[in-house]
Amino acid sequence: MIWLHRSFAFVLLLFGSLNAASYFVRSVDFGNLLGTHPHHSEYIGFPWILARRHCTGPDWHLDFEGFYANLAAGIVTWLVVGAFAFAFRHRLDRLEHELTEGMIPASQAKANFQFSLRGLLILMAICAVAAAGAGQLLAGRPEVLAAIYALGPWILIGLAYLPARIPWQQRVALIIPLTLILIGLAVVAGAMLESPLDFEKTLLGIFVCWTPQAAITALVLTIVILVRHMHSRGTRPIIAP
Repeated sequence: MIWLHRSFAFVLLLFGSLNAASYFVRSVDFGNLLGTHPHHSEYIGFPWILARRHCTGPDWHLDFEGFYANLAAGIVTWLVVGAFAFAFRHRLDRLEHELTEGMIPASQAKANFQFSLRGLLILMAICAVAAAGAGQLLAGRPEVLAAIYALGPWILIGLAYLPARIPWQQRVALIIPLTLILIGLAVVAGAMLESPLDFEKTLLGIFVCWTPQAAITALVLTIVILVRHMHSRGTRPIIAP
């Protein structure tokens, strides 16, 4: 059953990313995430529009027909992907076992973090950029919020991968509090703008900007792991019959 659960998480991330990315495609001139273009109408939904906000008002309106149609499309996709994963579950189990053989077990890992010289230099650069952005945040510059929208997931992944020789469980544990801190900074940046953004507007910006980036990051990491695994095994196929 674990592969059915994983296929559900995959389809959920896929449709979440497509719905988030649809905001920029369907909205007028990329919408109004920074509050600087209130006359732009906003739409979101894939494959059908499920919510819209017209330029004449601040409220969003849910399209129930589009919502249920998108939900049905997601369920059908999950059934197809789940059936495929279930049919190849034994090969996927072998692949997972091969990939986890070389990982550091969480039970054997030590809590102390180690940083390489390159990691320390990158961390210093991130701290310098953060310090420079702090003054602009208090000044109510929309560029700060735009930077959080555009670079947030990559900053989180970069910070999580700076410590060396720790298992992936500890990297995930690092990402969770860093994500909450960055979301808090985004809310503050939105509230400090000349035309302050409410909490829901900032969360919408984080959703439509971060979700596709998270999917791309997950895809890139997966490809890197599989390519390294293929290289370690030579030219043999990754999933052997």
